[in-house]
Amino acid sequence: MGGRLKLWQGPALEYREELLFGKNLQETMALVPYSSKHLLLLVGGYDSLVHVYLVPKEGPKPFKYKFSLPGHVNAMRDLVVTEGEKVRFLASCSQDSYIRLWKI
Repeated sequence: MGGRLKLWQGPALEYREELLFGKNLQETMALVPYSSKHLLLLVGGYDSLVHVYLVPKEGPKPFKYKFSLPGHVNAMRDLVVTEGEKVRFLASCSQDSYIRLWKI
């Protein structure tokens, strides 16, 4: 068993898609509004990266990988995103004892 993230949607919890991270267990995530058509999904875990995806609010393929943020040297523990229309900030904390701030 490895790192997996599954997405269900709607009142009937219809299964949509699954992300596989291999042996890299993902321990934390944030899902925030990004635009009128998309959500922003941020995932972090044992691989010490913050993975960033766009998730359409509607459509057959919900996950669109955008990029990964390096910067930590140990497992991710938490992610927090500020809310704003033009500028957002991400705070990521890791077992490496650092909190990193990212402008996204």
